[in-house]
Amino acid sequence: MQPLTPPLFLMKKVVPFLGVFTAILGLFLYLLYSLGGRLSLFTALSAKAGWVLLTAAASSVVVLLAYEGLIRRIAWRHFPGLRFALSWLLLWATGIGAVWLLSVVLQEVIMTTGLYQPDNLKVFRLTGAIVSLLMSLLFTLIDFSWYAYYRYAAETLARTQAHRRQKELQFDVLRAQLTPHYLFNSLNTASNLISYDSAGAEIYLRKLAHNIQYLMAKPNEVLSSLQQELEVVDSFFHLMQVRFGDRIKLEKQVEPKCLQHKIPTLALQLLVENALKHNVASTNTPVLIKIRADSEGIAVENNITRPPQDLKSGKVGLRNLQERYQHLSAKNPVVAQSAESFKVQLPYISHRKKEAYV
Repeated sequence: MQPLTPPLFLMKKVVPFLGVFTAILGLFLYLLYSLGGRLSLFTALSAKAGWVLLTAAASSVVVLLAYEGLIRRIAWRHFPGLRFALSWLLLWATGIGAVWLLSVVLQEVIMTTGLYQPDNLKVFRLTGAIVSLLMSLLFTLIDFSWYAYYRYAAETLARTQAHRRQKELQFDVLRAQLTPHYLFNSLNTASNLISYDSAGAEIYLRKLAHNIQYLMAKPNEVLSSLQQELEVVDSFFHLMQVRFGDRIKLEKQVEPKCLQHKIPTLALQLLVENALKHNVASTNTPVLIKIRADSEGIAVENNITRPPQDLKSGKVGLRNLQERYQHLSAKNPVVAQSAESFKVQLPYISHRKKEAYV
């Protein structure tokens, strides 16, 4: 454990001590003044000023040790009632003990001066107990208010950062899908198709328009239904199949009851595109992509063929998907790879993840 630097030590140790010391000393001065006014206060301080300060300092140390060693270990977030009660009672008990100790210290003054009556000792202790009760309640409420403010600020900051990060991740997906290379190849394919298959070119352009429209409409939507994701995958795969023909294949086995389940937007297209990007498709060894969806989740699997020689990939797409899941769900994608296949299992997201920040 690293030692505290002077500024940090000042903030964490000295300032709290001075605050508690001032409060306890103020309590003592009030009690002394309540016994007989300024004269009794002056007399007591003249006779026992050192003991008064020492008692206040010792009581402050006890309060801080109790707070650091016991109270602070009980988190407001997990045990609010227990911490409130324990803090209140412990501070109150410390206050009563400090008042009792001060009354013992001042007993000689009470007995040897005519300013006090012996019965004043009981009044002194009773008044001290009542005032300590109120002060300990006030300190506990201040402690809770500080916690509530800090938690609100921390949660607000965390939500803002998470929201911003989600937007960045979604923008990365959109930018990866709408690359100039992708648009050029798509339009070039459409141009070539028009010359010999106008009907096919029309279908191709409709699928391309649907795919681009979906991409442009989804930047602000974190989750999409499985049905929507499958539709955009169909459009995307049709575009790819026009280019690659029978060298790529897509199989789907989807239970109808799962179509309304939610997954991250563009998750399926990202995995399908990765399968095509990381494998060389040929007539003898076509790239086969299988999408299966049941009540447990979605599995996207593809066979592994020869990887492209000029491929430079840092698995950014897969990392993007995994990070989006970390923001949205307590469950994460499961990746399994063998010599023959690559498989990613995606869990459904039934509700947004809630973080506890404090």
